[in-house]
Amino acid sequence: MIPTAPEPGMRDIRGPGGTDTYYNDQATGVVPAGKMVLFDVSTALVSYVGATVEYLAAYAVRWETGALLYFVLQKDRFTAPVERWIYRKDDPFPALEQLVRQTDLVRQNGRFSETHGLPQNFGGPARILYDDGGEIHFADNQSPILTLDQASKIQRCFKELMQAEPFPLPAAGEILSVCFEEKRSNGGFIKALLTRHREGGTLQRQSCYDPPKVYESSRELPEEKIQEILSVFDQKGMLAWAGLPEKKSYFPQDKTITVTLSDGSVRTVPNDRLLPRALADGFFAVELELVTKN
Repeated sequence: MIPTAPEPGMRDIRGPGGTDTYYNDQATGVVPAGKMVLFDVSTALVSYVGATVEYLAAYAVRWETGALLYFVLQKDRFTAPVERWIYRKDDPFPALEQLVRQTDLVRQNGRFSETHGLPQNFGGPARILYDDGGEIHFADNQSPILTLDQASKIQRCFKELMQAEPFPLPAAGEILSVCFEEKRSNGGFIKALLTRHREGGTLQRQSCYDPPKVYESSRELPEEKIQEILSVFDQKGMLAWAGLPEKKSYFPQDKTITVTLSDGSVRTVPNDRLLPRALADGFFAVELELVTKN
């Protein structure tokens, strides 16, 4: 995210044409000494003459003993982006730490530029976090934040890392029930339980907006709708989210999805984990189907 106002230690340099530029005086040009826990870099490349890729996004976050890797490439505006993710069993961060040194990403550390009114994907942000509190963080929403050489090295590195054997996750077909719960500060709550059966599923809802009054409802869902809902768990890798680091939030929400599988095991899908936005929206997609839609 590009800061919308100078943070402590930042100098505000106003530019013409609605461009705000901030420099973090506390940022250094030295790669942090700790172990990397997050690599999040995305940028447009279309403004480069001869570029073979228009947009690139590379994301890695620690997960249990390995990492969740997510990578997107878009060749041109007429071609749909190619998106891929895997849960990798072993640790890819030594390779990513070496990649940061090879590409000298720390050189831009602490620089933020925002031109107001531009659509998304003109430039991009970069944020790389380390377990000692160090970070490399910069962004520009008007111009590419990577050179073609840097982008090429990131692309090659992620291509190699994603060739590893992925950690196997239960398939959506193994899900027997899905329970969404939200707890509110006034003692209210929302609970929706989807239970599968041979012809489809039963969706039961309980809502309490003004305690102690509770509203209840129940309806049947066809098998096609059940498959549509459950497919989100496959598409977004949701059954492994519990192993990801927590995401700091200024406005935390007490929401959880619990899934029961055919072997009797239970998986928790939290709503407060570090994830690329394209995967994180899976939680809302399931919540929308269970809670909001009639």
